[in-house]
Amino acid sequence: MRLLTAAFAVALVASAACAHRPSAHEQLNGTWVGSLMTVTIDFDKGTYVGANLGQSFSQDLKLVSEQANVVIFETNGHRIMAQLQPGGDAVIITKQPTPEMPEGGFPLLLKRRNSG
Repeated sequence: MRLLTAAFAVALVASAACAHRPSAHEQLNGTWVGSLMTVTIDFDKGTYVGANLGQSFSQDLKLVSEQANVVIFETNGHRIMAQLQPGGDAVIITKQPTPEMPEGGFPLLLKRRNSG
């Protein structure tokens, strides 16, 4: 009986540890800053708001897919790939190729803006 109780306790702790790890798209929520762009991503509200080269924007945001540290989302008709870097304090975002822009966008390195 003690062995069964111990096994259950270990399984419960392991389950709780996994439950507290946020998904990749949840880790993207927040404000990110780079030399050309500042953006606030909020998947809960479905918003992608910021400034790029001094031009403000506010767009809807839709999650397309995610796997490991890579998230594909759609905003303003464009698909964007975001690759979280180790530690979660930086992300590389790249606009995906389209027929109008077959080369895609150039990658931008953004750092998480610390709150507080």
